[in-house]
Amino acid sequence: MRPNKLYFYVGGFPGPYHWIKSIKGQKLIHNMVDFEYEREFTFSPYIEWWEKLDNLLDLLSAWNWDHSYKSQGALDGTHWDLKLRVNGKVLISKGSNAEPKGFDELKKFLSDTFHADIY
Repeated sequence: MRPNKLYFYVGGFPGPYHWIKSIKGQKLIHNMVDFEYEREFTFSPYIEWWEKLDNLLDLLSAWNWDHSYKSQGALDGTHWDLKLRVNGKVLISKGSNAEPKGFDELKKFLSDTFHADIY
């Protein structure tokens, strides 16, 4: 089976924004850029962490999220992008000023992982 993979971005111009990406499924890097500073955190996910993420995505029916979410008429604001592969399942979804049901729970899970406020 191919390794688990995660790429997540949320933010707006000129900031703040957060991006998280996995390196060969063995390390996650969270980069946070605010108006005045930039911070980077790393986390080595263990098998149980990927299982918790998979279970959360099942609970949220995230594997069925649409490919794209948009709020009509909004040109600026919050944009997000999610690409992941967990236990052989793939999810690719993105949005601009619109989110699927359960998106906040995913942000909370990632916030708890990095002890950061991903908003």
